[in-house]
Amino acid sequence: MVAADIDPAVLRDSILEGAGPPLECYNFGIGGLTLPSAEKIVEVLSDLFSPPIIVLGIGPLDMEGQHVRIPWQRSADRIEASPWIRYRLGQFSLQGWLSDHLWS
Repeated sequence: MVAADIDPAVLRDSILEGAGPPLECYNFGIGGLTLPSAEKIVEVLSDLFSPPIIVLGIGPLDMEGQHVRIPWQRSADRIEASPWIRYRLGQFSLQGWLSDHLWS
């Protein structure tokens, strides 16, 4: 989905045109992201930025009834194991706290 991204500029200019004050649009696409990992990213982004809307691009593999393991899924594994993501979702760790506070 990252290669066929949702272009933030196109989204802002076409869909949101005339809908009030302009919105800042960003693409947080990550190669190999799965829906369970995307859920975690959306929760963290919502907490950090309070966006009025989030557009999530999905593909056919996301529609499978069970979790499908794909060869390029290392990104999703890293996200779910990330001390910073876990910290932001309420699982305290010193590494997660340091990651969050050293960059703020």
